[in-house]
Amino acid sequence: MKRRQEDFANLVNEVDIIMLDIEGTTTSISFVKEELFPYVRQEISNYLKETWDTQLTKDDVAALTRQVSEDARAGVEPLPTSHSPEVLIPALVATVAAMMDADSKVPALKALQGHMWHRAYLNGAITGQSESSRGGGYEGSGVSEGGHSASLTTRSGALPCHPLLHSPPESTPLTQQACK
Repeated sequence: MKRRQEDFANLVNEVDIIMLDIEGTTTSISFVKEELFPYVRQEISNYLKETWDTQLTKDDVAALTRQVSEDARAGVEPLPTSHSPEVLIPALVATVAAMMDADSKVPALKALQGHMWHRAYLNGAITGQSESSRGGGYEGSGVSEGGHSASLTTRSGALPCHPLLHSPPESTPLTQQACK
């Protein structure tokens, strides 16, 4: 059954939160699969080497280590017990690749990906895809209807970089709302 735009506008007035996933919603699925995910695969080793001593990376490594430890009970290869980056980084690269191959949605992986994308957006290694460049946008979609503004959120661990996904962030109604 097809719904009309006013049906959606009425529905939005009855909710407080609209949950969006970036894949296919605010950006094309091809951008995520052809740009964002390959970036992680290509750059994870460099990223870990360059950020190894930062608290953010230490936290990501600790979370991945805990996840792999839990998964090891199910037969997944455990990480080396060494804390040496020369030993641990190649094992982490392989682990992240295996998680991505399995389309894992574990928070430890999503957080690391989000941190990598955030850094890449800030240093220009990745340029965000604007809503208008994908032929979409959210003008008139009911995100703000009759004075009622719905809060926008996402389920992904990549939340810190979502405002950067749309270049420039202030250019569209959706990113203006999401960045508040």
